[in-house]
Amino acid sequence: MVVLRSAMVAAGVPEALVYKKFISNDSWLVTPIQSKTIAKKLTDWLQADDLTLDLIETNSNAHWSLDALSVVVRAVGNKKDKSDLQARGAKRQLCCVDSDTRKAILEFGEFCDRSGGFHVC
Repeated sequence: MVVLRSAMVAAGVPEALVYKKFISNDSWLVTPIQSKTIAKKLTDWLQADDLTLDLIETNSNAHWSLDALSVVVRAVGNKKDKSDLQARGAKRQLCCVDSDTRKAILEFGEFCDRSGGFHVC
């Protein structure tokens, strides 16, 4: 989800939409207009050749979500890892968008385009 949120922000989707609706599975409704906007912005953004994403999210809602996820990861995954999934003081965490990531983002954009709105569940 961090990659999709970062891609939406990089593509110009309003952060108020991204960090309200795509933080947790609270059944938030993404309206048909919002869904079409996301699709258009992601599709346009994906036209560039060399894409990078900054995976450090500065929005406090994203930190809440990642902190909760890190508790689960530590509980069921790597118990030696005591750190959060993202360092709060980190400046940038750049990630090149490879073909697999590009395909996943494109598929999400296509879903948004044809969905007519959806609930984030």
